[in-house]
Amino acid sequence: MTQISRSRNGSVTSMLLCAIWNAHMSLYRYLNDGRNSLTREKLANYRFFYEVKVAAVKGGSDIQISLPEIDKEGYDVVLDDGDEVRLLQLKTAMSESTTSQWDIQKQLLRPDKFYAEKLGFELSSEGVGLMGGVVLISIGMNNTKDAITTFHYSYCDIFTLKAFEFGFFSYTSPASNTAVKTLISSLTRGRRHQMVTLTRSAFIKVDTIDNLLAIANLNAGSNNQWRIAFDNFLFNRSEKHFREQVLEYLCPLVNDKRIRFSSMVS
Repeated sequence: MTQISRSRNGSVTSMLLCAIWNAHMSLYRYLNDGRNSLTREKLANYRFFYEVKVAAVKGGSDIQISLPEIDKEGYDVVLDDGDEVRLLQLKTAMSESTTSQWDIQKQLLRPDKFYAEKLGFELSSEGVGLMGGVVLISIGMNNTKDAITTFHYSYCDIFTLKAFEFGFFSYTSPASNTAVKTLISSLTRGRRHQMVTLTRSAFIKVDTIDNLLAIANLNAGSNNQWRIAFDNFLFNRSEKHFREQVLEYLCPLVNDKRIRFSSMVS
């Protein structure tokens, strides 16, 4: 694994921007040109690494960031807060892009052995996986000033998908509900390296990096109690107050107009 420091992070980002400027092309045109997708991804990824580090420091913790030497297991980065290790695939898109789906290895989203059966997966190579997540980074720009204005984050893992399946929330669009149900069903079968398609419906939008880390159950500034509540719900589904706690802790972390949270979970 290769660890990323904040100083290296900044220097690499500066080098990427210098390359764009030296190409005598506007930043908007450059980032929207498909031939520059690798540079766009690196720019977004290093911004993500920077924000993770800042969020961790502000929250009084230290999240270590490591990159795999070879990308063959379906993840781009490893985040380690000392208690939890999360393997993440990072996907990037311009905010106005029409790209609406991404292919991910099934093993990345499948639960580990401890959670498999509780989440409806079998204890085999077709049910057990890495219990990682996928981060979608959306880059927003001001075309007039030719400047990047925002980096918006969305997140997906087996726990957010199962929160949907267990009825904690639904999507306002019937097509989105159907797409997520199809995704969950597809994850329960097939070889571990087999690809599965994630649409935008599979991702939960958040408004801060702190909330993304909390949903991913990593220690930072925001309260990540939702996963503790969700674990309690998994192992004590008849207890109504655990259902209520999941909603109490998850709702403040999500900023997604497509989602409708349940007031009562059956």
